[in-house]
Amino acid sequence: MTTDTSYLQLRGLTYWARVTVPRTRQKVVGSTHLRLSLQTRDLAEANRRKFKAVAELKRVIAEAGIGDSGVEGWRSSMRDAVESNNEDQAYLIHSLAEDWATAQIPKIGEDAASTLFKKAIETRDSLSELTAQYIANGGFGLDATRKHSKALKDFVMFMTHDHPPILYADRELLAFTDSVVNGPLAPNTKRDRLSSLGGFWRWLEQRLYAPKGSNPFTGITVRGGTVDDVRAFNPAEVVHVLNSTFSNEWQKDIFKVLLLTGARPNEVCSLRHCDIDTKAKTFTISDSKTDAGVRTLPYRHPVLAAIFNKYSKTSEGNAFVFPVGIDPNGKQAKNFINYFSRHKRRINLDDGVSLYSTRKTFIGIALDLSLDIVNVERYVGHKNQRLALSVYSKGRSDDGLIKIAEGIASGWKV
Repeated sequence: MTTDTSYLQLRGLTYWARVTVPRTRQKVVGSTHLRLSLQTRDLAEANRRKFKAVAELKRVIAEAGIGDSGVEGWRSSMRDAVESNNEDQAYLIHSLAEDWATAQIPKIGEDAASTLFKKAIETRDSLSELTAQYIANGGFGLDATRKHSKALKDFVMFMTHDHPPILYADRELLAFTDSVVNGPLAPNTKRDRLSSLGGFWRWLEQRLYAPKGSNPFTGITVRGGTVDDVRAFNPAEVVHVLNSTFSNEWQKDIFKVLLLTGARPNEVCSLRHCDIDTKAKTFTISDSKTDAGVRTLPYRHPVLAAIFNKYSKTSEGNAFVFPVGIDPNGKQAKNFINYFSRHKRRINLDDGVSLYSTRKTFIGIALDLSLDIVNVERYVGHKNQRLALSVYSKGRSDDGLIKIAEGIASGWKV
């Protein structure tokens, strides 16, 4: 004797077929359950009759849901069933979603309907959903949000299907990595993209959306576009920049301070009125990227004296000396760096130089003047000794080399 009571409900002395309406369909259907009388008191007969009745009830639910909440509705219902360990409910939703997807075939074709069905019963978050969560909950500033969003949008668009990350084959991920590394973007932009993607994938690994150690965006070297590649200004370029028209006088003055101190852009842009002592002719850099960068420096050049005398106002204390404005990520120099990049293009300055070239220019001149290398390093706030003789010597004039050549020619006899 059968004891199966699935999809059955005994009301009084009569068995009814009973189907639970998925949560996302309840508003459309108007009920949490649908019932149909089987008109029998016998359990065995009820089991024979219920299949047709259940199929009819499912059809009603499926038709009520078509065009209403779509894939997301089915996925939400499936998630609820899985999370509550309700196997019957999960089976029902699977069946209804299949019917719903099948009904779409005349409109979109069999292949697209099949993809739709797979997405409808997938309970795991897709790549696009996870990228949206990462951006929304990452606490990024405006600039970082913009960069991360662009990198992740390109990633999602490159992948053929919007699957959960764990379903992507290694070769698919590596193909996208290759497209970034070998693409037309500038080296620094490529590094930014890989950094954004690597951070996102670490986030996936931490939350078990991707296997540990599967990050395809780490350990990749992109050559070019670094500070190492920037050379010093030659004298003609310095004159060209100083003769050009800046949007504001203070922007040209920042360039002069950078050129005459070898300081980093953020160090100068972060100067406060209390950092400048015009009587002692010193300025203090208290905001630097390294411990060695925090320093108090003397200045003696008359142009520096004129600039600091013009802008310094002791009464304003902690206020910034130059009206650069802090970008949304709290970087004081970012706005000026971006401005100078645009200005460089406007005046057709060679791509081999950038704002950071002022630092290399200062160090190169100091070395050409045979100034003490140790104190040169201290003045520019180097953490590593002898860096001035390697990375920061690029673009240095050949005067010193010419003197060596002349000395060898006049002093040696063969």
